[in-house]
Amino acid sequence: MDTVSKPIATTDVADFVGLTVGSSVSRVIYDFLTHKVKSGVSIKVGSGKTHTLRIGKENVEFGYLGFGSFKKNPIPTFLSDMALINPQDLKAELDSLTGRKLVSDPWENLLWCDPSAIVITPYHKAWSQIMELIKVKKNRGTLGSGAGKAYFRASDAPERALYAGELRARDVVRRKLLDTRDHVYMLIKDLSLPALPENATKEDQARYKKDQEIFNDLSKWFNDEGDMLLESVVDAYEFVGVRLQFLTLPEALRKFPGTAVIERSHGVLADAQVGFKPFVSNLRTIPQLFDQRLRLAGYKGPIKRYGVHRAYEYRHNPGPMPTYRPRLRKDLGIAPRRSENRFRGPVRAGALDLPMMAYAISCCGGPDAFNGLIITCFDQIIPLREWNICVRYLRNGGLLPLDERLTTEIISSVSTVDYQIKFKLDQVRDEKSLYEFVNSNLTDYLDFGDKRISKTIPVVGISYGTGDSRMLWRLNKQKHI
Repeated sequence: MDTVSKPIATTDVADFVGLTVGSSVSRVIYDFLTHKVKSGVSIKVGSGKTHTLRIGKENVEFGYLGFGSFKKNPIPTFLSDMALINPQDLKAELDSLTGRKLVSDPWENLLWCDPSAIVITPYHKAWSQIMELIKVKKNRGTLGSGAGKAYFRASDAPERALYAGELRARDVVRRKLLDTRDHVYMLIKDLSLPALPENATKEDQARYKKDQEIFNDLSKWFNDEGDMLLESVVDAYEFVGVRLQFLTLPEALRKFPGTAVIERSHGVLADAQVGFKPFVSNLRTIPQLFDQRLRLAGYKGPIKRYGVHRAYEYRHNPGPMPTYRPRLRKDLGIAPRRSENRFRGPVRAGALDLPMMAYAISCCGGPDAFNGLIITCFDQIIPLREWNICVRYLRNGGLLPLDERLTTEIISSVSTVDYQIKFKLDQVRDEKSLYEFVNSNLTDYLDFGDKRISKTIPVVGISYGTGDSRMLWRLNKQKHI
């Protein structure tokens, strides 16, 4: 198809940005695509991080297909050049969804890929997990997918990385896999788990035993006698390569009419540069970077951006959480969607942290860069009859300036100024009253530091219901979306 001479078919872009570390936008995007978008495309940015949604009567885990894949009239997915793919995980996902009849003919009808998308190999994944294992209890918080390692390698030596458009060429795939294996092996060959101290507890001993088993299993990728594992990967990659349909971003914008929805794998605060090191991804996640790609691809229409945040803080990996409340997870009835494991830590919850949210917004260009805020999971707040919000940080006995560039060191040394907003059920009895309650409080307390200029971001959406499995989504009557 000649797409070069065709005009841009994409009429508008909707960008839902997670104002935290993880991606908390899945339900929002799913419902937006389901109820607001008749035609368009989901554009993937970042790794194939798994999301869980309730589709019909079952929980569905997927990471590569977009949230519009489950509509009656599905929205296709485009894996951009800022996406990273693990071909084996991609195939497993599509096989699972097809086998359960949740999607139809995804290879032909639902999925396109930029040939420049970086490929995550088993060697990147093993590298990532080995580096996490040897930190023992001082985890960085990686999920061990290998995406960060693949991205780092492609940035450092782009000619030696493997790209999606090369998956059909067996000789190229084999050569680059061998090169990647040799490179990673030279970095990890002398690594081992730190020895257990003599006074190690039984818990530490059990953890060490499991870690050693994982370490030994990962090492098999680099002790591959006869290259049997490598050849199995070459076969799997060729299978995926011949089925993938390739487009560049300019071609995708000309092919798919309607609304393009940007789907990111991480929130803003996981960004390699503006996030809280070392608890960040190697990937870049701020939205301005993909905005530049859209404009260079010829798109001149509007980019509507919405910041998404839960009504409280939530994260399942290490890293700063000044508003952490040990009992809050239980009070909110939060259970991990997926089981915790060696590379996914326990869920922590805390009071809504407005200084950190304001910082995330500033990393995206400030309040003027957003069309609105969307607050999710408010159904879990309502039974508590109180909403705990941190409005400022204290440091060295004084208020921390709102324009301070937050770092891990600063966050670790602050205390919080919290408000406990108590309310009666009749204050949140229906959609209108709930919207007014949430919007008025965020307008009062989400501060960007300049009192001479009123800078507010309207709340344009609130999700509430009886829990994650039956989330109800309501937008207010303002015409922001």
